[in-house]
Amino acid sequence: MVFYWETGNYTIAVIKGNESYDLIKTSCSNIFKDVNQIVKDSAVDIDGKKIPLEMHLGGDYKVKTLFIYIYIYIY
Repeated sequence: MVFYWETGNYTIAVIKGNESYDLIKTSCSNIFKDVNQIVKDSAVDIDGKKIPLEMHLGGDYKVKTLFIYIYIYIY
């Protein structure tokens, strides 16, 4: 999984195995929970300062569809 920022790209997970719903669900469940909380709060706390965020889903269609499926049916 890669997050894209204006300053560069940041890898947050490397998963070895077949590309499948179950593998991504189990391997990235903590990441999904954290990201969902950030989306819910629309902000992050950095050194005691609340920074507002606006989230955008990026990536190719296959990845977007998989993430939306996980979000709808798991959370």
